[in-house]
Amino acid sequence: PGPAYDVVLVDRNMPVVDGPEFGAGVRRMKLAKQPKLVLCGSSANAGSATPESVFDATLFKPLQSRVLCETMTALLSAPEAGETRVAAVKGAGNALAGAKILLVEDNETNQYAATTILR
Repeated sequence: PGPAYDVVLVDRNMPVVDGPEFGAGVRRMKLAKQPKLVLCGSSANAGSATPESVFDATLFKPLQSRVLCETMTALLSAPEAGETRVAAVKGAGNALAGAKILLVEDNETNQYAATTILR
């Protein structure tokens, strides 16, 4: 198997497999640890049907640095089922340190924007 990711940022509209289909496929995989899934799309898609249980969060494009960092911090600092977190998170840099993040985005401009924010 490939590397385990902590968070997967998924574009809603991709040419072959759309975001919800991709997310549902990830959830069907028998992974030792399921990643947190974040759906990224335009606000025009806000009313589109998406299985609520598939994604842990939804972000709207263009991604805003503050919103992305707050979302990532919340997802990465949330306890897993059956786990208790004792240490307090002191900001996004702390929560993102060492996190394995997969960006599933077909647009090069959006790839650049997201990776720049996450660095």
